[in-house]
Amino acid sequence: LQAKYSSLVASLIIGVIWWSWHLPLMVSDPTAQRPPLQFLFLTLAFSILYTWIYNNTGASLLLIALVHGVTNTFAAFLFPHQFGEHYLRLWWLYVALWWIAAILVMVRSHAGAKADQQVLIEQGQKPTMW
Repeated sequence: LQAKYSSLVASLIIGVIWWSWHLPLMVSDPTAQRPPLQFLFLTLAFSILYTWIYNNTGASLLLIALVHGVTNTFAAFLFPHQFGEHYLRLWWLYVALWWIAAILVMVRSHAGAKADQQVLIEQGQKPTMW
């Protein structure tokens, strides 16, 4: 996707696809552990961050898988099993924190740059800009 779109646009496309992948689980879960709207914004932020990691680690899918595992584990400890009245607020706070990280990455690395302005990843080459 980054050959056709900017890293930011490619990330957002992947984020919507990723959210759609989880949609059946969210709709069928009677406990509503993953509120669909908050989860959409979360996956968009994660997609931006994961794209940045991918582009800046020589296209390492292993590191992406590890970061995904860490964020899932972090969320499991952050969100209590008891769903109280503040549960949705906690989700929005979690989303906001990840969006702050995503915005910092975008500002720092010019996330809106077009693909032709990026360093293309060749075998054995580490990219230097996003």
